[in-house]
This record gives sequence, C-alpha cells and structure tokens, in this order.
Amino acid sequence: MPLVLGEVERTPRSVEAQPSPSLGETILLVEDDPQVRSVVGRMLESLEYRVLSAGDGEEALELARALESPIDLLLTDLVMVGLGGREVADRIRLLFPDTAVLYMSGYSDEAVIRHGVLDPNASFLEKPFTTADLAARLREILEPRSSAVA
Repeated sequence: MPLVLGEVERTPRSVEAQPSPSLGETILLVEDDPQVRSVVGRMLESLEYRVLSAGDGEEALELARALESPIDLLLTDLVMVGLGGREVADRIRLLFPDTAVLYMSGYSDEAVIRHGVLDPNASFLEKPFTTADLAARLREILEPRSSAVA
C-alpha cells in the first residue's frame, strides 16, 4: 500500500437499518423444506416473535386447532406438496379470521400474480430474503393491526 501523507477522508459504510422488534406476536411458519424452515424460524426468533413451525399444511392445521390463543400471522410457503399456501391460509382463517397472511416463494411476485396463484393485493415475500427484509415486511403488515387494537 502506498504511503498517504495528510488526512484521510473516511467514507462511512452504510449500515443496514435495525429491524423493529416484535410486540410478542405469534407467527405460524409453514415451510416444507426443513432447512429453509429452520433458517426462517431462527430469523423470526431473533426478531422475538413466538414461532410455531409446521412442515406442511396438514401439520399447520393441527397446530392451529390445538391453540387457545389466536395466530397473529401465518407465514407460509406458497407452493408445497399437499395443501398449498393459499389453501392453508383459507383454512387457518376459518379458525382465526383475523390472522394476517404473508406468502413466501422462490418464484417472483410478478410470476405468482401473473399466473393467478395470488391476488395482486396479497402480501408476498420473494425468497431468498434477509432478516431485515422479513422484519420490515412483518412490521408493515402487523403494525397497523396492533395500532387498531391499542
């Protein structure tokens, strides 16, 4: 490295914004890939959500039926063997009508909406995503709900 004489101007590195912490909400995570489920589960726990995990739609419904308190948000993979994410969401909402839903998929939101898999107004997060992406999307969905309750 060459010797620099004089003062060196330091450019601050951009720092990713810290995600908003949860308000203790319960999230039901439904993902059929065990590795993805584990990683996303850890992301949610690091954000201080109460996390219930299911490997498929049927397991998610069993978990939901056993709960006494509501599910604040369903985070579900869109494309799964057996019950898909939309079907899981429809059935969970029969049990807990106020449950928010965030779909995730490796397919782009454009492809999913264009092929009619999801309504254009549905909440969607494309995989892969960061913890900050997930946190921002969750707060975007959940904060208006928590303000309405308060």
